[in-house]
Amino acid sequence: MSNNTRFRVIIGAIAIAVISMSVFGVSAAAVLNVNAASGTVLTGAPCPVPRTSATYKHIQAAVNCAESGDVLLIAAGTYVENVTIAKNLTLTGVGAATTTISGSGVGRTITVTTVVAVSLNNLTISGGAATDGAGVHTSASTLTLNRVTLSGNNASARGGAIFTEAGTVNLLRSIVSGNSAPNGGGIYSAAGTVNVTGGTVTANSATGAGGGVYTQGGTLNASSNAVTANSAPTGTNVQSIVGAITDGGLVTFIDAAVGLQGRPAAPNARLIVPLNVRIVPQAGGAAVFDQPVTTDPGGTFVVQLVPGTYRMRVSGAASLARVVNLTLVTGDNAITVPTLLAGDANADNVVNITDFSILAATFGKAAGQPGYDTRPDYNGDDVVNITDFSLLAANFGRVGESL
Repeated sequence: MSNNTRFRVIIGAIAIAVISMSVFGVSAAAVLNVNAASGTVLTGAPCPVPRTSATYKHIQAAVNCAESGDVLLIAAGTYVENVTIAKNLTLTGVGAATTTISGSGVGRTITVTTVVAVSLNNLTISGGAATDGAGVHTSASTLTLNRVTLSGNNASARGGAIFTEAGTVNLLRSIVSGNSAPNGGGIYSAAGTVNVTGGTVTANSATGAGGGVYTQGGTLNASSNAVTANSAPTGTNVQSIVGAITDGGLVTFIDAAVGLQGRPAAPNARLIVPLNVRIVPQAGGAAVFDQPVTTDPGGTFVVQLVPGTYRMRVSGAASLARVVNLTLVTGDNAITVPTLLAGDANADNVVNITDFSILAATFGKAAGQPGYDTRPDYNGDDVVNITDFSLLAANFGRVGESL
């Protein structure tokens, strides 16, 4: 079939399908915008319908209205709040230098409860005051802090910046500095695992033990120069009671930049998308990483591994999968993933008539309207129209890459 004939068939089919649209709602993770200056939704106010239809003034308001898996995009500014999170969420600021969450000395800045996965990115967390974990308190969660600065948090007992009861805390390229507590001036780990990768725990102070980190029964993975220049009468940098300390730990990570066809240049909220990442050794064997990630406004994501050679497959965002060869060394490994080509609405790694049918059934619909399906919104502008059709048509018949 020639390209002209193929386009005539597609255009004819879309006209028929638009006339006889079927209605089917599809739930998906959403991006909620938070802006202290221009937001209108306050904590305690009714949630907008849909939840993406307004800008939130308070982070807690957005957390309350969010659904599990959502991303909160936080504009530059200082947010004086005491935030509690009890669902799987990603909170992403513009940068640690410009986006600050402050407990203002009247309470803990962030509390993460229950068994959830929470990611904090490009933020400063400061001004926290609490008995344990003045900056961040987490129980049995998986907490990842990427490019986060924790400073000026003061606990009256344990963990000036961070207190973790269990679970895992990953500090990626983050700075814990200028915090204080009687024990664990920077971090106090009652149990679980703390990984410090590509960042530092420095210039924190304890009046008792563990100026930088106090491990009561947990495990600390950190390079020898990551926890340094802290102060305490006992355990200047690290105090360990039962917990294990690994000198080195996980100090290799992938900083991957992903191109998304049809989307704006970085930074932009439309570059925040969920992706699936699978990484296998080049020599063969079981996957060493196989889970979802969420890109930031720069279209990047971070994965922590150990040095070696790998093959990485990136899929999602209604696009065809790409495969990249990796040679990872200790430290930061900047990787560019070739542009993900749009059009794969049903995630079967091929753009064909099935994807076209999905697009046709919701053509002309916008977010919030009955029958809107987010999957064929390939450029992420919350409407399915001729732009999305053009992206699909350009890749019609293509097949994505496989490991």
